Amino acid sequence: MTRKLLSIILALMLVLPLTVSGMAASVDTADTAAVVEQSAALTFSNSGIAETQSGSGYSIDGTTLTITTAGTYRIGGSCNEGAIIVSKGLSNVTLILDNLTLSSSATAPIVVKKSATVNIHLVGTSTLTDNEDPANETSTDTTVAEAFEGAAIKVKSGSSVTFCGSGNLNIVANAKNGIKGGSTSELIFNQSGTINISGNAKYYGATTSGAAVNNGIGCDGSIIINQGTYVIKAANDGIKSAPDATDETEGTTIDTDSAGTITINGGSFDLDVDGDGIQADTALNINGGSFDIRTWKGYSVWNDTLADEYSCKGLKASGDRAEEAGLEPALNITGGTFTLNTGDDAVHSDANVTVTGGTFTIQTGDDGMHADTSLTIGSENGLTRDPDITINNSYEGLEGGTVYIYSGRQYVVASDDGVNAAGGSSSGSDPGAGGGNTFNPGGGPGGRPGGGGFNPGGGSTATTGNYNIYIYGGDLYVNCDGDGLDSNGGLYLYGGTQAVFSMKSGGDNSPIDADGTISIQGASFFAAGSRGADGSAQSSWFGSNQKYASSTTSYTAGKIVNTKAGSNGSVVFSYTLPKAVNFVLASYPTAVSSSTPSFATATSVTACKGGSHSHSWNAG
Repeated sequence: MTRKLLSIILALMLVLPLTVSGMAASVDTADTAAVVEQSAALTFSNSGIAETQSGSGYSIDGTTLTITTAGTYRIGGSCNEGAIIVSKGLSNVTLILDNLTLSSSATAPIVVKKSATVNIHLVGTSTLTDNEDPANETSTDTTVAEAFEGAAIKVKSGSSVTFCGSGNLNIVANAKNGIKGGSTSELIFNQSGTINISGNAKYYGATTSGAAVNNGIGCDGSIIINQGTYVIKAANDGIKSAPDATDETEGTTIDTDSAGTITINGGSFDLDVDGDGIQADTALNINGGSFDIRTWKGYSVWNDTLADEYSCKGLKASGDRAEEAGLEPALNITGGTFTLNTGDDAVHSDANVTVTGGTFTIQTGDDGMHADTSLTIGSENGLTRDPDITINNSYEGLEGGTVYIYSGRQYVVASDDGVNAAGGSSSGSDPGAGGGNTFNPGGGPGGRPGGGGFNPGGGSTATTGNYNIYIYGGDLYVNCDGDGLDSNGGLYLYGGTQAVFSMKSGGDNSPIDADGTISIQGASFFAAGSRGADGSAQSSWFGSNQKYASSTTSYTAGKIVNTKAGSNGSVVFSYTLPKAVNFVLASYPTAVSSSTPSFATATSVTACKGGSHSHSWNAG
């Protein structure tokens, strides 16, 4: 065939509708280009695999297709007992799943052998079902145990699989996982369609059927998600990257080669799981996306057993390998929309959590955001709305060994402390204490000392030590039944606006409680509650440019209290009390007013002076 004739044929193929022996061909431009370049088109049936466009680079054994050479393979049809195997060490392999329905009880429907690089291109809607017997994994017959793949798509060690295309993929994980990557493997999700993972297992405390037996998507190496929609029901974790803590054959070697990381740049996530929603052993980085995560029926059914056995956290940076290797897991969030309804912590790291963007609506049976070492919210000179955090139900709202707040809006409702820098609750009954949480306080992200060496907001430098709260900016509202701001070290308010309502009158918790120094310099602060141990304001708390006043007048719940600049000045704070109180405290910088605050009741909240903090952001 001449080169000119070949060019004409290729051009016609790009513009004319293409049908290959009955297989779908109404596809996008990328799909058409893939068809032009494909090595073969193959169709599964229960009786075998037909070559609807013959080619080379593969072998067929009954209903098992083995890819042996780099190339593009369009695969469709339906088969109850079939498999696709990509041979070890191959690169530049593309599997176009064109409305493929494939099940297997002997192996994974798709197996990518070690050190291979594969694109899985989705066209139409394909369904992969793993019907292996879960008991095979622990069979005393070594041949049976070694043959167990435990996933609808199994990606062996050192391999990389990229999902692309505009189609949808249904995965039925009746054996173990939906998609599973081995050590040092990589899973990349660039597809624009939906990946739906379910199974025949029960979840939500064994009350609801339809979940993957173990994890939805798991990988020892790294997971990168750029777009797409993910609907996952799992009896364990939704999306997980966690290397083995020990080598199963040796029992001693820690997998230090696998990354144990997850990076999410976009996508839509609807996760219903018994374990963690999204967990990374070493680092979980979220830069965008929409997340609706529920763990174990949500916040209202928390108990110690659940935390110990299932973890039940929403977003988590933690793992056995990291703990054994002495690593500091990091959870970093720069953007996204999050609806988290979790049995245990909604956002959790065994070391550092940094949240500089995103909109959060949280209900949790334990902590809203928890970091064993440091919890950092917002950024220096950040916008009031970055991040925007609403915690409607929690045990403790914001908790870390050291807590830094630089910007953003934080609305916190807690049954114990609102913001806590400590290793547990004031009562010693912190739910997290039963869940294997071990604090390592005092450090900051990137080696920042916990003792005030970083002070962008001005004011005095804090004393070096563990368990400190630093607030440099932002808009914080706390309504809690324990201490409002509770630090087992120092409490430093260097900027921003804080409204804190602690335990109602008659209790022994207070709006602010610190075992170390309390320093208020540059912040606008209003507090109300029970006087408690630290309820009586001390002049030593306030800087020279800070005005303050306190009162032991009792007010009933629902009463509106205004803080004025002087006895006859303008209203600086105006809040409706969510509970009965017998102590109020107000303080603001002299830049706000050089007059001492005074208190007066009112019949309506003064506009833009406080209140419920419910509002919408504009696009500016």
